[in-house]
Amino acid sequence: MTPRNNFTLSLCLLLLLSACSPATDSSNTSPQWKADQTLSFIDQKPQSKIYKVTDIKGKPIIGATVYLLGEQITTDRLGQFVVPVPWTHPATLSIEALGYIRQSYFNLTPDITTSFILPNEDPIPSQILFGETVHWEGKITEKDGNADIALVTPLFERKNLFYSHQETMMSQDIDYINILGQTFPIPSNISIPKQKEKYGIFTFTLEKPIFRIHTTQKEVPLMAVRATAPVGRLKNPEDTIKIINSMLVISKGYQIGQAGITNMIPMDHVDLASKFGVIAPELPKNYVLVAVPISKNAQLYEAHDAKVLDSKEGATLFIPATGADSVLLNMTHKDRLREQALSSALVPFQPKLTYSLLSLVDRPQLKNHHLQLQVPSTTNDILPVGTYVSLSLVSYKTVQQGQMEYTQRLWEFYAPGWISDLEIPDLPYDDHQKLRWEVTYLGSTQTINSTEILAHPQEIFNRITHATSNRLDM
Repeated sequence: MTPRNNFTLSLCLLLLLSACSPATDSSNTSPQWKADQTLSFIDQKPQSKIYKVTDIKGKPIIGATVYLLGEQITTDRLGQFVVPVPWTHPATLSIEALGYIRQSYFNLTPDITTSFILPNEDPIPSQILFGETVHWEGKITEKDGNADIALVTPLFERKNLFYSHQETMMSQDIDYINILGQTFPIPSNISIPKQKEKYGIFTFTLEKPIFRIHTTQKEVPLMAVRATAPVGRLKNPEDTIKIINSMLVISKGYQIGQAGITNMIPMDHVDLASKFGVIAPELPKNYVLVAVPISKNAQLYEAHDAKVLDSKEGATLFIPATGADSVLLNMTHKDRLREQALSSALVPFQPKLTYSLLSLVDRPQLKNHHLQLQVPSTTNDILPVGTYVSLSLVSYKTVQQGQMEYTQRLWEFYAPGWISDLEIPDLPYDDHQKLRWEVTYLGSTQTINSTEILAHPQEIFNRITHATSNRLDM
């Protein structure tokens, strides 16, 4: 993958920088769960209850393999199965089928759910959406020392907000612009209208009107955020935080992007003229908080602005006159804004309120078929919900300028509560493949029953308010 300097990061962070019911004892208790660990025993006959495996659209999956209590069970033509042995204690249930992401549920009991959903395999980004941002006429003040730019991205799902790998929110393909004889890399999803700018006594032309976005779909809702930034800041890309905080967002535009045509996104749909303030909580040394106002758009989410705050520092962000639904807070290292450890919160906006975050966690470690995890510190106002662990295949795709990294989930693990140890079976994958383990601890300011992560695992990210995550590349 082609390296990018901090100038690339600063532009992308403009969008997003653009996770059991509560225990009565708030101590940091970390259960270690193993496959089929017996917690209790009741003598009973084999289960006659019927269970069903479907895809995300509710279509039965025929021939799926279910692993439970040492048994290997196959679903019938209706996607159904029964358990042939007594299911008398909480156990691990795993399901796999060709073309789907394998799912595992820890500490599952027979009464929690009778329906299991397998997500389809993650597709490879094969579509390219391209176009221009338009309606800039009369909106650009030339030679004022400020560059006018637009960042174009798809709207995103709520779950993506809690991922540590935020590079999924930006184009990894790169274009280049020239400023006074120096060449700078810039993400391909940045659009810059033609303009004459000034730096010191020098005048130059800045132009990159075309944006390009790699996606898995032929039709995607797109948004573009217009902003200005001092040219002098852009010529010092190593000062990432100052670049981000010097940017002034102005307006936004929307368009349903389609592959195969030139998409035109107007930059005058929504003005970002209203303000709200946010205050960072006390942060660990050398860590910062990235604050992003968020609004829901149909079933997706969009960001409006972004600022980087030091411990207990306040900032003003710009939003539409209709307001913002929530504020997204990402805590990470100030010198490594894209480091793998990330603590996130998506909470309702309350003016001038200091927010709480989960502590950062270390990378997971794989030793002797056990994934060893660091449980976050408990807090009084963030309740443990569950643990989500994923195993993904990391691959690379050749793009216009170098290579683009993408991930395909192979396996997802769900457990109620926060766990510190996960027993891993033999993995049927090539040693030469690059694999990525990622752990995300889920929390909420509201009580969520611990069984919800097992009964409705695909919906749990729509209910949590906090997450802290890290990953291990192998």
